[in-house]
Amino acid sequence: MATQDLTLFTKDDPNNRLTQTTPKIAWAGMLRTDTAHCYKDFGAGYFSGSWIHEWEAELTTSPESAQYNLEVIGDTIGDWSEVEAASGNQLCVSITHAGTLQLEPNEVYGGVRHSLSKVTVNAGQLYYFRTTLDRSQGTYGEYRVQIYSDASRTTLVGSVTLTLHSTAAYRYLYGVQNYDAVGAYAATGYFQNLDIDITGNPTVTTQAVTSVLEHTATGNGNITDIGQGPVSQHGVVYGMTYSVPTLANSLNTSEGAAGQVAAQLPQLARVEVRFAQGH
Repeated sequence: MATQDLTLFTKDDPNNRLTQTTPKIAWAGMLRTDTAHCYKDFGAGYFSGSWIHEWEAELTTSPESAQYNLEVIGDTIGDWSEVEAASGNQLCVSITHAGTLQLEPNEVYGGVRHSLSKVTVNAGQLYYFRTTLDRSQGTYGEYRVQIYSDASRTTLVGSVTLTLHSTAAYRYLYGVQNYDAVGAYAATGYFQNLDIDITGNPTVTTQAVTSVLEHTATGNGNITDIGQGPVSQHGVVYGMTYSVPTLANSLNTSEGAAGQVAAQLPQLARVEVRFAQGH
């Protein structure tokens, strides 16, 4: 995991509510009225295509009417209320608390919020997030937020998918972005371990062919990472020439997780395997 150095993010925090260390941005006593945000400019359109990010956050104390955003991807600099006033665009995970502490994935398009549903969470608990922008879905794409209770991201607390309204040229990433409007509601928590280099693709290596007989052999591979899974098929592709083999000549085993893959080549006139590759 290649986590971002959060000390390189630009901080606008005149009341000193935010603290930056390499893996973490923390906030303490952050009032809803505070100017408080911490962002990095990755360049024009950097986040406009599809991506997958992972990060963690704990809302240590978050009183009723506290309101701010985590992992904001946007095209405008400022607090949440300023972005809306400027008719800006952004994707974010919003913290709301009106009797129940909840996380609400939001798309702000032209200064107008679009949301679908909320996920109830507990104060003082560390949560593990996976956020995805998938431009292949629908007209403009989908924004999906998955929230887990464990570091391996196997126990899902909640998931929300928004159908988007634009292909905005996102360039800024915020760790935290306060609302900056009426209400003195102090919040404390932290955002950490941001990884924006998640590919979502499985990783496969190929080992040598073994058990070579006159009319058959065994192809071998290893799935070292299933990516964002699940794996629908795994196996071996093979060819009888020096060209790279394709799925037209494949030996699929069953669906499965990371680990070794082995498949016996079919009965051939004579075994002279030039190229076999795990997949």
